Amino acid sequence: MTENQRPIAVHTHDASATTPARFGADTISPMRIFNTLGRTLQDFVPRDAGRVGMYVCGATVQAEPHVGHGRYAVVFDVVRRYFEWLGYD
Repeated sequence: MTENQRPIAVHTHDASATTPARFGADTISPMRIFNTLGRTLQDFVPRDAGRVGMYVCGATVQAEPHVGHGRYAVVFDVVRRYFEWLGYD
């Protein structure tokens, strides 16, 4: 591999440039969660102010693994990154 062919590291997340305070808190829409028990949309409110915890069960692969088994890892990684972008710990 030559110097011109080497991959470069690209850092797309700069917390100082993307925090909600930069845009103003009133411009960020709250995350809405569908409550399956009450069958209603609700604003997400963390149990502890400023902190969000998540537990995601790992894949239970009972046949040949495929790319669909990685879907949950990707989906919940995006959710985690969104919470970080909103300023939660």
